Amino acid sequence: MLGFTISILEKDTNDCSWMFETDWDYKLKDFQPRTDILQFIEAEKKFDDDMTILEIGCGYGKTLEFLNHNCPNSHLHAIEIDKIMADYLEASCPAVTVINRDIGEADWLDYKENSFDYIILADVLEHMTQPWTVLRNLKKYLKDDGYILASIPNIGNYMCMTNMFKGFFAYGSKDIVNKGHLRFFMYQDILQLFTACGYEIKDMLKNVSPILPQYQKLFDGLLEGMVITKDVYDFLDCYQFVIKAGKAK
Repeated sequence: MLGFTISILEKDTNDCSWMFETDWDYKLKDFQPRTDILQFIEAEKKFDDDMTILEIGCGYGKTLEFLNHNCPNSHLHAIEIDKIMADYLEASCPAVTVINRDIGEADWLDYKENSFDYIILADVLEHMTQPWTVLRNLKKYLKDDGYILASIPNIGNYMCMTNMFKGFFAYGSKDIVNKGHLRFFMYQDILQLFTACGYEIKDMLKNVSPILPQYQKLFDGLLEGMVITKDVYDFLDCYQFVIKAGKAK
């Protein structure tokens, strides 16, 4: 029995930001806060609560900028490898303490232990050579009642699987099979990742896009023929998991 529920966030069919995505990596969503991550904070904190937050791989820092504007007593920190993005955040939101550096294995951090209410890793773990080591090393910086908030693409999404059935992986510059991804995860892999690193998943969302009818029929047949398991079938529409995990008791 799972100790958490999985909620569904349906892709907004009115969101046309994908039309502006190109192979030279300009994405409209890079300049928008991550509302799926923020709702975890909103669900348990008041806007004037005192909280300390670190975001690793913050990009242009729009999630932290949102928190700065809406949570006046928050103390915000960022680590970003890209100098242009780090400089942008420092200029646009001086309240955020920014470090421009590769997180590596997170074994060089100079924060005090039990510092953070939240550590955000939004679409970051899949880019790391050792996400297991990073999560283990970050744990001491979390408060005992603090949480890792992470999002991770689902390689078990139906489009990835149908491409593999057709004989190719379809590497690109964005989305699930981004050329920069070093690690790939399905649902069970994510459970094992956090459990092995000493965390307990408290809540999980799945960002979904509807399965096209012709593919739905295909996967219905694969499930009926026991070629795929129910776990795989249930997450075919999921292109990204969003996880809230605390220290295991």
